[in-house]
Amino acid sequence: MDARKYLVQWLIRYLQNRDLMLKRIKKIEEQGEQVIVEQTDKTTCYYIEPFSSEFIESIQKLESDEFSNKALVVYNTKENFKELLKHWDRLIEIKNLIIFFANPFSRLDKKWMVFPKTHHMISGGEIKEGLNSLFLTVEETTIKEIEKIVSD
Repeated sequence: MDARKYLVQWLIRYLQNRDLMLKRIKKIEEQGEQVIVEQTDKTTCYYIEPFSSEFIESIQKLESDEFSNKALVVYNTKENFKELLKHWDRLIEIKNLIIFFANPFSRLDKKWMVFPKTHHMISGGEIKEGLNSLFLTVEETTIKEIEKIVSD
């Protein structure tokens, strides 16, 4: 299994578990590097881009996507975090965007999330320290670690 497929499976399990009580998910569909989740009140397109090398491509896809609710799912690596900071000004312009930083193998929390537009409005633009605090709630991982674990 590759790192992207593992992240897709993790996301689907996470979303299904989160929905156990509310039962709002009607359908989950994998479409290549996307997971489309249809709920009773909305549909969200999740782009699965494990590592920072795809980050800018993901932003371009998110900007041109017709879905009103969008998400980007990446591993909690230092490189991905740096890409978040580097492209923050573009990300805050994308409405209804949520970004998941995940490490399914973390002994701490498994994921942290940020809604760029909302977080930017709340923080008044002083975002780096707050984002770093969120980043530290989940153990950092690396491409090498992820590839080793998912290939075993």
